[in-house]
Amino acid sequence: MKNSLIVLSLFIAFTACEKTNKKKADNSGKTASEPTWNSVDSAMAAKTWTDFRSPGEMHKVLEKYKGNWKGEVSTWIQDNGKAIISKSECTNTMILGGRYLITNYSGTIMGQPFEVMKTMGYDKAKKKFVSTLIDNMGTGFMQTEGEWNAAKKTISFKGKMPDPIQPGKEWEAREVYTFIDDQSHTVEIFGPDPKTGKVIRTMEVKFTRQ
Repeated sequence: MKNSLIVLSLFIAFTACEKTNKKKADNSGKTASEPTWNSVDSAMAAKTWTDFRSPGEMHKVLEKYKGNWKGEVSTWIQDNGKAIISKSECTNTMILGGRYLITNYSGTIMGQPFEVMKTMGYDKAKKKFVSTLIDNMGTGFMQTEGEWNAAKKTISFKGKMPDPIQPGKEWEAREVYTFIDDQSHTVEIFGPDPKTGKVIRTMEVKFTRQ
């Protein structure tokens, strides 16, 4: 029943009356063209939506890394600085029918508790991995998108996030996941050196399955 309602909704949306490039006056008295809405065949719409909503091969990559993991953490405060070593653990869980991987991570940074909750999935429309991360070190969200490198078995995530120290500015957020085998993987995190602004590796976590 739920699937039927989804397809029916799509059918109504895609076969709605076709919009034309109408001229519409804005507040300045000028006219602007409205976007054209082209009707789509209902069978094509249903097929496309079915493919979009169904987990694929990239979701199977994430599926391999569900479970409990322990991590060896190296943290760098500045470029060429000495690494601070600590331990961590995390639990990865697939949700919503194998569509998304939820990570609950706990460890320490400079002796302070560090907790992370992360959602990762593969957006079949964008053909990219997408990630959203929150932690107890701030009140913001880190949102990134990543490309899969089959030869290297890596996902390289990139995005932007607000810089709380410099209001109005953003800094580049970057993560690299390397899937070594079914029993181990690494996560590298890159961010700005607080003194120079140069993007450096700030953290590396080597995960081993528990």
